[in-house]
Amino acid sequence: MSRLICITVNVLLGCCCTLLMLLAVPQLVGLECYAVVSGSMEPALPVGSAVYVKRIPFSDISKGDVITYVIGESGMRVTHRVVETDEKKQQFVTKGDANECVDGKTVSFQNVCGVVKFYLPLLGYLQKFLANDKGKRAAVSTLLGLFLMSELLEKDKIRKKVFADNEG
Repeated sequence: MSRLICITVNVLLGCCCTLLMLLAVPQLVGLECYAVVSGSMEPALPVGSAVYVKRIPFSDISKGDVITYVIGESGMRVTHRVVETDEKKQQFVTKGDANECVDGKTVSFQNVCGVVKFYLPLLGYLQKFLANDKGKRAAVSTLLGLFLMSELLEKDKIRKKVFADNEG
């Protein structure tokens, strides 16, 4: 039974580390991660997905590209498809794939975060949870707890082996 618990704890620890790496490592190659919170881009980008965005020159963004951009004073980010480019005014006209009409406001080049390079379904929920202090504390506590449990189980295994060797 203790072997099964040890394996389970180590698998959980590995899964947690892998998920956190999927959110953190892309930043090392210049990608930013954002959560998809609405269905405006379904089915291309399901709700709860994590989109990985790369900043590229505005001249390289064209009709059909999916971009993430900042709207308003709130700093909220939106991910929609470019349907038209106005180079003279330095603006994009965007539209969510699931929306019938284009967005009400154009997107200034300076508000663009970048172009979506890929997405991972469901990982956006974790990204959104970890975006606040409460989520970060919960993640660190979980990882530390799993690591501590793994270490304690390993020490118990060694102690039992030493005890068995001394009896024999």
